[in-house]
Amino acid sequence: LRDFETLSAGDRAKRDGLAVGKKVVASSSTTQGGETYPAALAVDGDTGTRWSSDFSDPQWIAVDLGAPPRVSRVELEWEAAYGKAYKIQVSTDGETWTDVHATDAGKGGLEVIRFAPVETRWIRYHGTARGTQFGHSLWELRVFP
Repeated sequence: LRDFETLSAGDRAKRDGLAVGKKVVASSSTTQGGETYPAALAVDGDTGTRWSSDFSDPQWIAVDLGAPPRVSRVELEWEAAYGKAYKIQVSTDGETWTDVHATDAGKGGLEVIRFAPVETRWIRYHGTARGTQFGHSLWELRVFP
């Protein structure tokens, strides 16, 4: 071990976002070649693991942030299978959703989405069209103030 870094909980949240380790649910997850890609892997803080949905549209993944923080940015770090058309939605109860962002020009890679700050308990990626024949597949879904 040559270098190491000690981070406070606040410093870690600034770097990794508010969604790491939070409760997460998804419309589906897929198993390919004996390996399963559950929703929890999109919010585990590890860019070597991922969530992948079934190979169909629409698909979604939603994170329960707990106490409603104020959020204004979402980062989607895509695996090669990405969402071409999607919405970022917020909810106070996990049932009624409000759009804060929508696009039909998703490009994959790292997408940084900024929107007017909002207090919310839940945040959801709702994909309506895939960019490939595979599912919607995220290395990480990050949420920031």
